[in-house]
This record gives sequence, C-alpha cells and structure tokens, in this order.
Amino acid sequence: MNQSLNKSPRRVFKDNILQAKLEKDGYVILEIFNKEEIDFLKKIFKENKPTESFEGFYTSHWVKSNEYRYKIDQLLRPFLTKKLRDLFENYKMMYAYFMVKQPGDNSIFHAHQDWTQVDENNYTGITFWAPLIDTNIKNGSFHIVKNSHKKEPIIRGSYIPSPFGELCDFLETQIAQPVNMKAGQGLFFDQRLWHFSPPNQSKENRIAVGMVQIPEEAKLIHYYNRNGLDEVELFEGDDNMLLDFCFGDEPKNKNLKFLKNVKVELPIITKEDFKTPSFLEKTKKFFS
Repeated sequence: MNQSLNKSPRRVFKDNILQAKLEKDGYVILEIFNKEEIDFLKKIFKENKPTESFEGFYTSHWVKSNEYRYKIDQLLRPFLTKKLRDLFENYKMMYAYFMVKQPGDNSIFHAHQDWTQVDENNYTGITFWAPLIDTNIKNGSFHIVKNSHKKEPIIRGSYIPSPFGELCDFLETQIAQPVNMKAGQGLFFDQRLWHFSPPNQSKENRIAVGMVQIPEEAKLIHYYNRNGLDEVELFEGDDNMLLDFCFGDEPKNKNLKFLKNVKVELPIITKEDFKTPSFLEKTKKFFS
C-alpha cells in the first residue's frame, strides 16, 4: 500500500465532542429528522421510482439515467444541506441519493469501504446514511467494523477488488457490529470505515437517504483499475463528478481529468491464509 495514514486529519465537525467521537469510532449518530420530514422524504421516493429494475440492494446513483440521478439529487440535496451543513467545518454537500434494500437474500451488501473520493492523506470524506424506517438485524441494519477507519488507507475505486477477499465472511459474522437505528436518526461515517448490511428478511423495503460530504477546498478524485492490480489510473473530477459518473462508466467519457498512474500493492487474502493457526487471532487483533 502506498498511502500513509492521515495522522493530523483536517477537522470535520464544528463540535468538539462529535469530532472526537468520529476520530475514535469512525462514525457518529445524531437525531436528524422528525416524523413530518421522514414522510416528506418517503413521498419523494414514492413519486420518483427508478427508470430501471434492480434485484436486492440498489442506490439511486446506480441508475444509468443521468436525468434520473440529477432529479433525485435536486429533490434531496437542498433539503439535506439545510439540515446538515451547520454541523460541519467548511464542508460541501456533494450529492444525495436513496438506498433501497428490498426483501430477499439478494439484498445483502458485503463488507466494503466506500470509494476513495478525496486525498485521504490530507482529508476525510464523510458519508451520511439515514434510514426512513427503524432498522434491525431482520431488515438489514448497518454493521460497522470497529477501528477499521484507523488503518492505513487502501485505494478504492472502479474494478479494484477488496484486499480482504474471502475474509469478508469472517468480518461480517465475527467482527462487524450492528448499529440498529430509529427512523430519523442519521449516521455520519468516515469513508475508510469497513461496513456491510445483511439481507432484508422482512416484508418491507428498507429505504434510506444518503449524501457525501467533502472539505470545501478538496477535489473529488476517482481511481480506475484498467490493467490489473499493479497500477491504477487516478482521475480528478468537478463537483458534479458523482452525479455524472455511474458505476462501470469509462472515466474519460465522463470528462474526468486523468492525473497519473498509481502503483498499488493490495494484499489479497484468500482461504489459504486461514490454514495458519494464528491467522484469525491476528485478524481480530488488527481490528481491535
């Protein structure tokens, strides 16, 4: 890995208590929406169905229609910005979206980190996640891997596999901790934090809203793996990058500016590693 851990992070929250908790735990939960506001958000979702069908879990920014992604963002972002902006120390609200976990086994979202979206040597990217219904294990609550945001940053982006590979099941079943939340609560987490959600085994869609926040002075970036793991391409985008660029898109076709090729060394962990008697204990210690 060729990125170093940000030892002196640029401040995220104005409030000292929130800042300390984010640095310690990698996430913060706050009361954000009242019942009327939850109903308002549910109404937007109900009246703006995606233009394509999905099975299991999906987000509105996975929809291929550029017009649809912009529409959802324009309906959500002004409202969310008004609610959240004053919490942050000169952060900009980048784009907003819905996340839907439909009933069924296919709705599992395995352990992962959000894409690298800023230079994590200097900045902290934040993702906001807020369920519009109460969450629990049955309907697919948010799970976090404690302390994982404190580890050396790993380059994440298009077609870059998780270095934990076949270890994901172990992370999900033995290390990750559920964060059950009430409708209206909001979770703010460091984008380096490992997280996942189990399948929704209820009979109701688990709907949440989300938004990305980055420092005012930071540039949006994206890593793209084109030719294998030895080297990936680094691109820079404007403030609309996360709206214009959909998963699987070719960056050069979306006006992303190519900066350079970056050498990477990702330690892919496989089942062979599990044959080492001390491996699981070392893994637990790594995330402790």
